[in-house]
Amino acid sequence: MPSISPPRPKPFETRLCKPKVAPMVFLPAEIYAIIFAEVEPSALAVLCRTCRHFLDQAQHILFHTIDLEGHGMRATKSWCLAVTRHPHLAQRVAALSLQLPEVAKLDPADGTKIHRALMLCVNLKELKVTFEEILGGNHRSAGGWFINECPFRLTKFNNLYFEQDWIAPFWRAQSELRVLSAPYCGPLTFSDEQLPNLVAVKVCDVQYLPAGRPLQRIEAPFPSSLDHYYSGLAQYSHSLTTLNLLRESADTSIWHAVILIARVLPALVNFGITEVKRSERRSIAQSAPANIFQNFCRLETFVLLLINVTRFRDPDSRRIYAMGHEGHLKDFGAAIMEACPTLRQTVLGSEVQLDRQLTCTLRRDLHGAICSETGTTFDFDAMSKFWNP
Repeated sequence: MPSISPPRPKPFETRLCKPKVAPMVFLPAEIYAIIFAEVEPSALAVLCRTCRHFLDQAQHILFHTIDLEGHGMRATKSWCLAVTRHPHLAQRVAALSLQLPEVAKLDPADGTKIHRALMLCVNLKELKVTFEEILGGNHRSAGGWFINECPFRLTKFNNLYFEQDWIAPFWRAQSELRVLSAPYCGPLTFSDEQLPNLVAVKVCDVQYLPAGRPLQRIEAPFPSSLDHYYSGLAQYSHSLTTLNLLRESADTSIWHAVILIARVLPALVNFGITEVKRSERRSIAQSAPANIFQNFCRLETFVLLLINVTRFRDPDSRRIYAMGHEGHLKDFGAAIMEACPTLRQTVLGSEVQLDRQLTCTLRRDLHGAICSETGTTFDFDAMSKFWNP
């Protein structure tokens, strides 16, 4: 009987089927920009290695703002190497924060790397340079050779590193600078041709402000002398819209300063006060007559963030406001806003315990009603109007 062989299987055919739905890589670049803007930097770094199409969009956002504070010189040198090898990445940097050793301790080779990297950042607009040893300390660097010849034109410069005289060529080139923070530079003396667009300055003493400039925003320590402060601020009364006071001593009266400022700058629009040093002895109470705010004729925002004062007492109403009590913060803010009808927003904040904060933000709506909301952290730079009016 003949054997029956099983049928031979047909050769297997493989076909690559095109997906019916277009892959994500064909989305418009504008869509990627919106998506990637919401992605954390660590995830953006992964996207850079995932797809060539993602690389350009992710790097554009990843290199736009570079913050190297607290990451040490190793991270700084790594960034310098990246932008030096790939100049197109340097051209995307718009904001940069550096934390460096003082010049005496800065390796000349590292300084050269920083100089080469900065020379390529032609579109840099915001720069912060501070010390590695003591963040925001009173140390200053005499060296400025790695910044003096840089081609960028800044709009904001937070200088906690260089002495003014050692970066004279740098000042001459900064024709677009509008905001300058130089709390350790001493007196700021510029010629009429230098920094023609300067409108906002932070100094360690109002006497160090550049004279003859129509400054709009000033940030400085708390006044220690009435005459001292009056002569320093009165010259800007016609142009100044924003004033931030930094309270360093618990011995100075907050509301005595408010009375002074209302007298010298009645047309102020934005006013902020914060404590920057923690005192061993916290102030029990300070007199706080809310009606003194009626002396401001244009005031729209007021910020008060404290770490030492625990209570205020209004001598007119005899009301005591505990700064660590949510209801008292709301009532205190409402009293201030009722005394000053032009106020649109008031922010009050207190450090209830070490690193535990309480804030109350009050806003006046279009119909004049005041609403409030509470928070648990405060950031004076973000809440006040010096850096971003």
